[in-house]
Amino acid sequence: MDGAARFPLPSEIADAPGAEGWQSMYPYFTRFQPQDDTRFWFYNSMHFPEPMPVFDTITAEVPYSAIGANTARVFVFPTTLGIEHRIVNGRVYITANPVTDPDEIGRKQAFPYISDQAVARMVAGIDVIMYRPDDELRALARLAVEAGVDDLFTDGCSPSSVLAALAGRGEGGQRWLAAFEQARDPWFNVSTGDGFYHHHRSWADDLTVPFTALPRYVAQIRDGLLADRPTEALRAERDRIAASYRDLLGSDEEKAAFDQILGLCRVVFPYVEDHKFYCEHWFTTQFFGKIREFGGLLARFGVLAEAEDVFQLHHTEVDQLRDWSPPPALGPVPEALNDPAVRMLWGVTQQTIEAWLTPPETGVIRGCGASSGIVEGPARVLTDVNQIGEIRDGEILVCPVTAPSWAPVFGKIKAAVSDIGGSMSHAAIVAREYGMPAVVGTGDATKRIRTGQRVRVDGDRGVVQVLE
Repeated sequence: MDGAARFPLPSEIADAPGAEGWQSMYPYFTRFQPQDDTRFWFYNSMHFPEPMPVFDTITAEVPYSAIGANTARVFVFPTTLGIEHRIVNGRVYITANPVTDPDEIGRKQAFPYISDQAVARMVAGIDVIMYRPDDELRALARLAVEAGVDDLFTDGCSPSSVLAALAGRGEGGQRWLAAFEQARDPWFNVSTGDGFYHHHRSWADDLTVPFTALPRYVAQIRDGLLADRPTEALRAERDRIAASYRDLLGSDEEKAAFDQILGLCRVVFPYVEDHKFYCEHWFTTQFFGKIREFGGLLARFGVLAEAEDVFQLHHTEVDQLRDWSPPPALGPVPEALNDPAVRMLWGVTQQTIEAWLTPPETGVIRGCGASSGIVEGPARVLTDVNQIGEIRDGEILVCPVTAPSWAPVFGKIKAAVSDIGGSMSHAAIVAREYGMPAVVGTGDATKRIRTGQRVRVDGDRGVVQVLE
């Protein structure tokens, strides 16, 4: 390994100052072992952008165990043998078990050089449950206008004040409140993050996000400007792309296999987003809520000092781990990096690794072109989920990663840029469904772009240029 390109080895990572001995807080099987120095690992800031409270590590353990079992033994995807994870200084690093046999890698690939974006566009134009919370907000905005209570929904309005005022607005106010309660359960059970942290509360717990979006939707409905997602146009485009590749096949047998596989993909693909609502948002919101209630019970009987202590990691330790800046990857550069989940979900490719190892170009940021189109506009850099209320119309969102509960934001922005993610990440999927450019997997856009700077986003080439 001497002389070969590599990142810091897991064994070379020192404990974060003030959090020495952090390893004792986490399950033994999440610790790096000596043999892990020979493997490539990357920081999963897409799903776990903060240090993990020890109780919350179950949200990493469950999916990675499931991915490893399902992809390698149940569905037997080509070029994948599952995902493994480790924790260092509270941060989750993952690796794919690579397939290195060239015959296995090339097995049954009719278009080995097809771009990830082309594959993603063949299954675009979907209607998924994860859009339902945003659809409910749009319906509530329409009802506010119809019921004559739209004057209450202004920028910066207080959710509690609006709800109290509606109670005194007669039949129209009562209609809106009844519809609101019906929408709230279950559709507001969406985390302000990605559902993996107990402290990322849901819309149902904190109404800030939905009430930040409602005034804009109300204004757009009043002015006749609220547009639907361009679903039909996306479906027409996906059929055109699929037909162009199908025509390249040489036999009726190959075309029949293509039709069957594409049909299956279009049936299955919506579940990529649907599972997020059921598993990572609705379920975890309820799960963490029940654990919090149990913590309250223990606190009342003096077992814990306060309910939040049930999550087993004190806030001061979280702050000390938060100050540590995790490297993008650990270990030697891998010979093969062909796991489809790693490439298309996290956006980690050989090009990504080279970019991590190479000094950046001045004013040019490269990533994965995830949704086509070119736009210019002022940047809005967000590093925390609680900042989404700062976004203004016509800005270009620059963030570490987006979460499904950010859907109302996509009605405001012109383009999306994220530090991590591939063509099947949430930011990429939503950007395509809204018909806006997106560049994901840039690595460090949030560090190299400042709010207010004018940028150009090229979603075809995967390039973001800082213009001023």
